[in-house]
Amino acid sequence: MGTKIGAETTVKKFAIRFLRNQGGPVAQVLHPLGVERDDVFLMSDRIKEVESRISKEAPDVKVVVTGGGFVEIHADGLVSPDEWRSETGLLERLLALVKEPLTPFIQALGCARRDYVIGIDVLIHGLGIGQFAVVFVTGKIESVVWKSYPVDKEADFLAGFGTCKGRRSPRFVTTSLGKSLILVCHDAQVYNHRSHALVHSAHGPTPRMRVMDEMREQMEEERPLWAFNPVHRIEKAENMKTFFTSYKQIATDHNWKPSVVGAFGYGPCVYHQLESLAQKAQYPPNTARCAIVIE
Repeated sequence: MGTKIGAETTVKKFAIRFLRNQGGPVAQVLHPLGVERDDVFLMSDRIKEVESRISKEAPDVKVVVTGGGFVEIHADGLVSPDEWRSETGLLERLLALVKEPLTPFIQALGCARRDYVIGIDVLIHGLGIGQFAVVFVTGKIESVVWKSYPVDKEADFLAGFGTCKGRRSPRFVTTSLGKSLILVCHDAQVYNHRSHALVHSAHGPTPRMRVMDEMREQMEEERPLWAFNPVHRIEKAENMKTFFTSYKQIATDHNWKPSVVGAFGYGPCVYHQLESLAQKAQYPPNTARCAIVIE
């Protein structure tokens, strides 16, 4: 496919800097949208350096969260449009495709002292057909979680949307911080009051309504202590508003008070606002006391 996994690439320069390092259990990793995210070796090198820096400078961190689509797998021609939302087989094919290029990450995190939630997308003709978060616990793949709740036109192509399997992503994972809910990008809006009102204003059940109701029921049954949310794109400050609202409502609507932390890919227009945006990508405030920018 289009992802560069065949051989190690020429070493490319990159910078990693701490936005915030106050000690605490969770670190956010923010990446630029323009980086070559289809280069698995390059992205695994970045994660290896993140792990090295955190081990030296922020050893209290137990879970690291990247943005959505931290790695991109280009798979043009893998499936035809009429298969995009098929109940049978497509998600399994995409899951196999996601796991195939992860060897460099497994090597990079083999001796990791903490857990990682890494966003990985499968793109077909530029569309995010499959959107995933891979959870590494003690250096091993613990779970591959897929996105269930599409935003806007994603409903036309998100793999599994409208199917039973698509709704039942393995989104509850035991991390070093206990039972954790993994929300891939706009999955977080399932718990937003405004989204709930809009979806339930429809006449009769819709695929979005079924996803929302099932995810909300799962939340009450599983009662996670933490929620982690890899977000794909923050290109202007207003993009964070809905996520912050959802995080606050996740944390305050449930009587066991889960903590929520997101991380994101950033565009050039918000580069000088990253610290304030990273602070808003969490609830309660200052839950993630460590934030790292890849440049």
